[in-house]
Amino acid sequence: MASRILPALPAGWTSGKARGLRVRGGDAADLEWRDRVLSTMMLHALATREVTIDVPGDGQVRIRRRVSLQAGATVTVVAP
Repeated sequence: MASRILPALPAGWTSGKARGLRVRGGDAADLEWRDRVLSTMMLHALATREVTIDVPGDGQVRIRRRVSLQAGATVTVVAP
C-alpha cells in the first residue's frame, strides 16, 4: 500500500512546510508545498526497503513512485 502525501491539505494552507511527519512504515518525512502542490519531500528511513509514495500531480491526478530507502539515510523526492 502506498503512503499518500498531502491527501487532505486544508484550503488555507496554500504554501508551507512540515517536518517530522510519520508515514506508513514509521519513516519520517519533511514536506514543502507551494500553491497547494508538493514541491519537495525528504524521507528519513528507519529501515532498508522499497516504499511506494503517492504524490499529488496536476489537478486531481496522483503520481505513484517507488523509492529505495537505506536505513538511516535520507532520500529527497522532488515532485513533478
